Amino acid sequence: MNFNVKPLDGYESQFQDYLYYLDENYKGRSKHWLTPLKTNFKKYLYWTLVFDENDKNIIAFSCIQDHFFEPGTVRILTRTWFDPDDRYNDGVLWRHTPVAPMAKHQIEWLQGKGFQKAIFTLEPDRNYSLINFLAKKINKRTGVTNFIAKKEKMKTFKDAKEEDYQWYAEHIL
Repeated sequence: MNFNVKPLDGYESQFQDYLYYLDENYKGRSKHWLTPLKTNFKKYLYWTLVFDENDKNIIAFSCIQDHFFEPGTVRILTRTWFDPDDRYNDGVLWRHTPVAPMAKHQIEWLQGKGFQKAIFTLEPDRNYSLINFLAKKINKRTGVTNFIAKKEKMKTFKDAKEEDYQWYAEHIL
């Protein structure tokens, strides 16, 4: 499937409408970050939106985060969302999700911006083998990254306790 990946510029209103829709209607995992995202999405460095094949509806999004990390480090694929209604094709989970196209778009956007390292993370309830698998998969599918899964977890928000630390993979820019 070809994913129509675009930056947020020019689609802010549509994105905000979609966030409000999700906040009111979505009941699953990661619901807790939708409400604050409606008003604070501009604190993130860069947003990537994925539109359906008709270029009408947002079906996925993620962003680049530069706050809470050491200088020169950014986290890509932050707040990654893939609309549950679009995750299945003929009853089967899509083999190709928009994650790699969003990662490629974000890494290409970062070029020449002065950052040294890009990371992506997984929630603490996931495991190391999954971050390692995803790093290899993203590398293969983007053709422009070299993410290496790290054996340790990292703190990803200010008040995080050790049990909140996340697995991560890093790519040197």
